[in-house]
Amino acid sequence: MSVRFDNNIVVRIQQATDIVEVVSEHLSLDRKGKEFVGLCPFHADHKPSMYVNPAKQIFKCFACGAGGDVFKFIQLREGLTFPQAIERLAERAGIQLPQRSRPRQAEAGGSDPAQIARANAWAQKFWQKQLFDEQTGADARKYVASRQISADTAGEWGIGFAAESWDNLLKAARAKGIADRLLIDSGLAVLREQGGLYDKFRNRLMFPIFDVTGRVIAFGGRTLADDPAE
Repeated sequence: MSVRFDNNIVVRIQQATDIVEVVSEHLSLDRKGKEFVGLCPFHADHKPSMYVNPAKQIFKCFACGAGGDVFKFIQLREGLTFPQAIERLAERAGIQLPQRSRPRQAEAGGSDPAQIARANAWAQKFWQKQLFDEQTGADARKYVASRQISADTAGEWGIGFAAESWDNLLKAARAKGIADRLLIDSGLAVLREQGGLYDKFRNRLMFPIFDVTGRVIAFGGRTLADDPAE
């Protein structure tokens, strides 16, 4: 039976890992402007075609098309499954992993992993629409542009924007018929101690994290403020 890691662990590992350092352990990289470039290890590359972007923490080969985040690189390079890539990078970062859990449908009242994946996919599309909304995403798009991320790149990598609201996503999800329990299990909403729910992510750029099959399994959030503590 398959197992899954808590989304917070995945995000923590990603934030503790520099993709440039990881890729450099497998091939030689040279700086080219704000990026690094090297021979792609996934095809017979004779001219440096792989670019690694430290700001976006992604890699992309413009010859064979291989690309993704640091988890995807390790999966492709070492022939690992997504959970194995998590374990590999957690060990590298010195992060202790908790006991992996069985799928949530095995828990009383829990949500099926396939349902969670669908909820995450919906949230990714919702946040991306928010980013490109003329009014809602105006400040977020300015922030994205200030980080030299083009609109095309933001769209390609599924970047979105969670508005400064306690129930923006919650209201939209309920209107779509998405159950509150599923939002909680997906890590998209948080249960208040006194009852009720609120959006987990607010005023943040949202970066989807994909597994080897292309499903969204978690999100990384980047505050629009320049506070180093965020």
